Amino acid sequence: MNQKLAQDKSALTSAEAEIQQARAAAKLKEEQDLTDCDEREICGGKSALGRCKQEILSIIEGEQAKLKLADAQQKLKETEAKLHLIRA
Repeated sequence: MNQKLAQDKSALTSAEAEIQQARAAAKLKEEQDLTDCDEREICGGKSALGRCKQEILSIIEGEQAKLKLADAQQKLKETEAKLHLIRA
């Protein structure tokens, strides 16, 4: 009887250890999944930031081009006005 009890206790202890090990493995898997998800979100965020940055730079470059065009048009008007005065 005592031997059966000892065997059952041993089996119970072994089963509890397996349960703890399975819980620990599940927790590690869950943490790894969360980490992987966070990394994807970060990479996705970086990608989105890169696209936004490029869009902003494109807008800035477009506005700079408009300013350069306006400057060139103003210089042309001034040169034409000077030329008109010289000819008059």
